Amino acid sequence: MPSSSRPGPARLGLRQLPPIARLALFGFLALGGALQPAAAQVSAFRYRPERAPAVGTVWHFTKSNRDGSAPWHLDAFVASPTRIEAVKWAGGATDFVEVHADLDLARAMPAVMQQWNTVAAGRKPRLWAELPAEAKELRLKIADGPSFVVPYEMAPLHVWGFDLMGLALLFPHLAEPDRPFEVSFLDPNQPGPKEAPFLVDRARFTPAGEETVDGAPCRKYELAGPVFGEAKGAVWLSKADGTLRRAEHAVRTSTDWNDFKLVRTGEEKLDGLAWERFKEGLAEAVRAARGAASP
Repeated sequence: MPSSSRPGPARLGLRQLPPIARLALFGFLALGGALQPAAAQVSAFRYRPERAPAVGTVWHFTKSNRDGSAPWHLDAFVASPTRIEAVKWAGGATDFVEVHADLDLARAMPAVMQQWNTVAAGRKPRLWAELPAEAKELRLKIADGPSFVVPYEMAPLHVWGFDLMGLALLFPHLAEPDRPFEVSFLDPNQPGPKEAPFLVDRARFTPAGEETVDGAPCRKYELAGPVFGEAKGAVWLSKADGTLRRAEHAVRTSTDWNDFKLVRTGEEKLDGLAWERFKEGLAEAVRAARGAASP
């Protein structure tokens, strides 16, 4: 897909992959540094049904640069306790991206991820990723493009380019939210060592006090670690229910932004049919925008 002067919604976690034009890659959150020993791996999370976000919850976010420039909508739908679906879009855009992630709660990480891009011609599959339980690797297939097998050492593995949405389902299940913890993190925008296609390394998430975000008391965490180099950021989670309220980082989740900011702007409940109608409305808007752009 050709680049533009504005970040396009089909670019969640983009990376140049010659000879393929820009392709979006999925992603989830990485976590920050430690003043005390970090909770290692999967043990940082303990699933509790009563803490799971209600099925049908829609979180509305704005994604932008940290200074607020280049804002886009990001809407995330809790399809089940283990499935989240997200769309990113902007008014007047000629495409939008849709990503689904199915989580393996026992491993506190995605098991399957898939992406579609919707353009005026219709909804097109773009990516498929699998993280099998029997092997520490991410298997990625790009539609009409290359495939990758990306190994990792420590579970859980998450990917930065999905703007924290996968971990949004896991944050409420932090076993000890006042303790730091680590995950492995794949950055789809940076190559790894020894000609590896993507950078995979640890990141750490460290409690950094409490702040109020838009009237909601929150725990603040510093977001840092080897995968980010010397760069740092922060994440704010609601004290009441553990859900994601805000995030900022010097490391961008997509190459079309300079850095990263995510702010929750609202929440509502929709059933699955209403969510599909919402996406149909976005598709209609894409077709209208494409028609208006045609000579």
